[in-house]
Amino acid sequence: KGYCVGQKVKARVIDKVGADWAGIPPRFTGKFFKNIIIKKMEIKKIKQLVKKDFKGSTLDVYDKDSLIYHLGIVYNLSPEEINLESIVTKISFTYNHEK
Repeated sequence: KGYCVGQKVKARVIDKVGADWAGIPPRFTGKFFKNIIIKKMEIKKIKQLVKKDFKGSTLDVYDKDSLIYHLGIVYNLSPEEINLESIVTKISFTYNHEK
């Protein structure tokens, strides 16, 4: 999926994680969604992430190790394939209250 700064999208809550590698889509909770606007996108190595980078993240991703674990499950990657040197995109957003 691709996003760009300024783009308006609908954020949803994942109930069950999917697996991109197996073509299994995530399952979302009910009809909950929030309109958001992408404000900033940062490309970083996982080792460059600091505590504040995880603020507002999902409850199961709270530090570098949990991020590596989570991405490994979603993308079927081993610890040798995803590690502190791996590059990720951090997306920051604000809520869009327009109707």
